[in-house]
Amino acid sequence: MGREVPPDDLSAEVLALAGLEPGDSVAAEDTSVHPAARWARRIERWLDHAIAVLLAICAITIVWQVFGRYVLGRSPAWGEEVARMSMAWLTMLGTASCLREGGHIAVTTLVDALPPGPKAVALWLRDLAILATAGVLAWAGVGFALLNHDQESPALEIPMSIPYASLAIGAVLLALMLVLARASGEVGHAKAADW
Repeated sequence: MGREVPPDDLSAEVLALAGLEPGDSVAAEDTSVHPAARWARRIERWLDHAIAVLLAICAITIVWQVFGRYVLGRSPAWGEEVARMSMAWLTMLGTASCLREGGHIAVTTLVDALPPGPKAVALWLRDLAILATAGVLAWAGVGFALLNHDQESPALEIPMSIPYASLAIGAVLLALMLVLARASGEVGHAKAADW
């Protein structure tokens, strides 16, 4: 059973961030949810916030780049680098964020046609392939980051290991989200598109 949120206990800003208003009912933490699912949701929320920030940085940088080039007659040298590095991080963090909800593109014709037993085997094989791919990406990402650590980006003059680390960190997060989803029993097969 939930309890009413008193308006003087929490600021209006905190309530707004939580999507609540004074007087809304707040349920106690659901203990029936598997701990792995709770951790996965926490990580997803963090990833979603990071993705939103990166997307905003990318959009603002590109708009500034275009404005500078066509209105001011001179675009900033750092704009393209910021947008490119933001997009790399955005892509790799996004792969982990959308895994549990089945947000990756999938062709489910074969899996949908299988009976329950073989379907479960096919899904486990898919998950093993994802883990193997994530392992290769993480290994390559660490290798590229270490190889390029001493090299600086031309405009920002930051180590090139920062953009290359997105590959390793994104792959580790992808594997972690898959393991958490499997542990909580939340990974089924990808849903066919509703369009």
